[in-house]
Amino acid sequence: MNYLRNLLLTLTTVGAVLSFYIKVCRDFFIETIKLNYKNVPGKQSIFEIITIWIMYSSIIIYIVWVIVFILTKGSMMNIKSTDIITQDRVAYLIAAIILILFLNSFSCLVVSFHILRKYFIYKLERKCIKRVSNKMRLWIRGSKITSSLLCLIGMFVIIYYPMLQISLLKEDRNFIFINTLSVEEISTFATYGIIAFISLTFFIILNSMEEIAKALNENFTYIILTDTEEIACNIYLEYNEYYLVFRNGVQRYISKSKVKEINKSTYYYTDKILI
Repeated sequence: MNYLRNLLLTLTTVGAVLSFYIKVCRDFFIETIKLNYKNVPGKQSIFEIITIWIMYSSIIIYIVWVIVFILTKGSMMNIKSTDIITQDRVAYLIAAIILILFLNSFSCLVVSFHILRKYFIYKLERKCIKRVSNKMRLWIRGSKITSSLLCLIGMFVIIYYPMLQISLLKEDRNFIFINTLSVEEISTFATYGIIAFISLTFFIILNSMEEIAKALNENFTYIILTDTEEIACNIYLEYNEYYLVFRNGVQRYISKSKVKEINKSTYYYTDKILI
């Protein structure tokens, strides 16, 4: 009974942490946009602090573990070969393939993040409208596939392979795990675990950025209805207590309590916008 209770408690905790983690990654792009605009100068939200911390921490973890991955040749498998040279070549080949896929996802994330962020700000501030190219959208979609593939590979390695090396014995009413894994193998599993974690992060962020790219290419007008006026804009930002729109270069923070509804029209608002 205690085992079941502890299992349920563990699953609940993991589920809560995972949900928060997914939310942070999903909103990461928009939150970085919000950093440019504040109605209270110098004020930082908890989510903003967490976002900045995750951004810098992810970069450091990425660099460290890529170096470790290269040095360990990225292979946890004991490749059966009497030829040591062949064994090393296969190990380096496996590491090179995974590393190339990993670098593709990372470079796509960095490049597309910079471009989409700039385009989003242009459209929000009504400076000009820039379309996201089909080539960029295709790259994002392909990088989502490689990220998910790397995540699955990492999860397969850290779940399936240890199962082959760990034995389970029953002694009286207790279960005993017999571990035959070496320290080097455990270290390699940790490396693949980090790869799976970072790849999952890439996938979630890229998935949200694909939706952002779609929104940037859409020709719609959002009409915010308040008690006294109708405010038309092509895109806006939503905060906890207000909406942010631009009008003639001025930032307008509209309280949510004053907003009756928000309509989406196929008519494209082009006042002072270069298309």
